[in-house]
Amino acid sequence: MNEMFEINEILMLFGETSTEYTLRADYSGRGMFGRECIGIVCQDALSMMVDLTEYISTFDVININQKLGRICSDSMGMDTIVYFPDITKS
Repeated sequence: MNEMFEINEILMLFGETSTEYTLRADYSGRGMFGRECIGIVCQDALSMMVDLTEYISTFDVININQKLGRICSDSMGMDTIVYFPDITKS
């Protein structure tokens, strides 16, 4: 892709275009004290992270791990949410 996207925009696009995962642009996880971040609801966190990494790589992002920052997860009953406390939707 020729356009430059920020990591938050890429995460939002991944969640918005996915038929397998659900985007939560307003998730507040443990210890976030009301701050909101981007999260992705899935059944299998590992599979979702593989899909996300492949998706991000199509944008020629350098230092993916550094750009994603902390990666956390919470159980949501039958599903899991993987969230990125350092990344907000805007």
